Amino acid sequence: MSTSTKDKQGEIEAVESLLAQLRAAIEFGGTPAKWIKAREILDRHDIAPGKGQLLVFTEFADTARWLHGCFADAGFSVEMLEGAVDHKARHELQQGFLANHFQVLVSTDAGGEGINLQSAHVMLDWDIPWSLVRLEQRMGRLHRIGQKNDVFIYHLVAPETREGRVQG
Repeated sequence: MSTSTKDKQGEIEAVESLLAQLRAAIEFGGTPAKWIKAREILDRHDIAPGKGQLLVFTEFADTARWLHGCFADAGFSVEMLEGAVDHKARHELQQGFLANHFQVLVSTDAGGEGINLQSAHVMLDWDIPWSLVRLEQRMGRLHRIGQKNDVFIYHLVAPETREGRVQG
């Protein structure tokens, strides 16, 4: 067998191995590790459907929509704030959250500035922004005058990702 043929055979085996891993992941339909960790955090803070509030930040609207569905499927009352939400609707979301009309607010960084959400005391950063200013802005949504509880902020980082390698 020539070197070229051996190289091609090695590549084929590597691709077949990767395909097998992908098929197994699809068949398993596994629960993402971050979602499992988020549920553990909710349990730790006694946040359950109908009880307690949570603020979740993500950088991406697609992720926010997915998280909205996850929380809704788990029985939480949930709303979403992202860049397409106009000023009036944004204000209504803020007021609704502060009045405890819903439990979970999933937000992109569109909700990271100029909005008070101190009715919650637990926040999840689903992904970490590269800008420390944005990170500080996110955390500032709960650290407000009128906050009655200790604030808990969790940064969810998957170790086997680019984000995990940077954090590690």
